[in-house]
Amino acid sequence: MNQLIKMLHLEDSPTDVELIGYELRKCDFEFERLVVSDKEGYVKALESFCPDIVLSDHSLPSFNSLKAFAILQEINANIPFILITSRMSEEYAVEMMKEGFDDYIFKDRLQRLPIAVKKAINKKNEEKLKQLLAREREISEMRLKFVSLASHEFRTPLGTILSSSFLLSKYVNTEDQGKRRVHIDRIIASVNLLTETLNDYLSISKIDNQKLRVYYSSFSITDITSAIVDTMRLSSKEGQTLIYDHEGLDLVDLDSTLYNAILTNLISNSIKYANEDGLINVRTIVTNSTYILSVKDNGIGIPKEEIPLLFEYFFRASNAANIKGTGLGLYIVRRYIELMNGVIECKSELGTGTEFIVQFKLNN
Repeated sequence: MNQLIKMLHLEDSPTDVELIGYELRKCDFEFERLVVSDKEGYVKALESFCPDIVLSDHSLPSFNSLKAFAILQEINANIPFILITSRMSEEYAVEMMKEGFDDYIFKDRLQRLPIAVKKAINKKNEEKLKQLLAREREISEMRLKFVSLASHEFRTPLGTILSSSFLLSKYVNTEDQGKRRVHIDRIIASVNLLTETLNDYLSISKIDNQKLRVYYSSFSITDITSAIVDTMRLSSKEGQTLIYDHEGLDLVDLDSTLYNAILTNLISNSIKYANEDGLINVRTIVTNSTYILSVKDNGIGIPKEEIPLLFEYFFRASNAANIKGTGLGLYIVRRYIELMNGVIECKSELGTGTEFIVQFKLNN
């Protein structure tokens, strides 16, 4: 194989290590090998060495292949695992294959090892290629769906702008000022909707093409949150109350641009779905290790069965069909949060209100 293979070898016998290396070199394998003999070394190597394949003896003084394989499964690593042993019946080895081992080799038949390694690596590469192709298909389908949705979303506000502009040209008298104001407001609302749709498209494009980078910096969470809340008050409905309170430390290390987009989107959602006399409460909590952001409203709420779907592409709750939106905002919020290794959850009760809770570990 021309591919350089990084092998993590779990073995406590120097002689067996040499014999296995000899068999691989005989077949012109290009490999970099890290040999470990205990659990501590194995776990550390999985994190730092990033192997392409694991070769494991079955029985070591304080560790074994079953435990090693279980650790590999826990970290959800798509890494082939080959058992190399001299103390196991063939029936038991077959049972290990059923558990998920990629292959097993007896130490008196090491000539099979190069073929087994090649087969396991090829299988891994094929699975990776299938995943990439599936992802490309998914992105392509999402883009087609977005183009279709964007065409529909653009058509309505553009029609509104066109008709209102035409009518504005007819209202030239002083007594027509009220009518002019109505159509100016309609044009402004339509332009805002077009801007939102375009911004969502640009954000999705950057995320899907992995062109969005995270730039961490230390900043005052109260300063930036207060500024965002003050700005969002200007776009709130008449009668809505938007308040902010903070608890704990002040400095956090996050991407301030992404944070701004996350909070703006969450508050915008609350404004959109809360009543005109609604209360929107923004709360931040900072400890030495954790930052929590909460945005809570007493709006229309979300059907319980639909909460797990909230952060998916194009999803809109069934009780929000008459409220304009692209169905992309919360998807973008989730992806931004994940880029900073955070999590988001939603608590909601239909007709009572909704709370979004974002949590970051401050050890990035």
